[in-house]
Amino acid sequence: MGRPVPTPQSLDFTALRQHLLDRRAELLDLSRTDRSGPVHIEIDATATGQALRQGELADQALALSRHDRHLEELQRIDHALERMEQGTYGRCLVCDDDIAAARLASDPAVVTCLSCAGHHP
Repeated sequence: MGRPVPTPQSLDFTALRQHLLDRRAELLDLSRTDRSGPVHIEIDATATGQALRQGELADQALALSRHDRHLEELQRIDHALERMEQGTYGRCLVCDDDIAAARLASDPAVVTCLSCAGHHP
């Protein structure tokens, strides 16, 4: 016989909430440092200038992508904190079953059980 799957009720919600709040603060700090604004790129027609400009554009695209990922994670964290306040945290948004404790411990902002995550990516 297999071991019973831990349920959300067996989790330390205080620790999960604190983890979410800590990560949220970290992301907000990162977003403040990422707000350097658009980068002014000098026009240089030489091959070296073009290569440098392409590198700067690539760096800017990476920074924007990182910023977007941070915003998405912040939204997920805020949603998880709201669900904690509402008493619906740890329930799958699709099927309303419990989300396994190990899944929540791994990603406290997750909103679907493993079964539904496979069907609804």
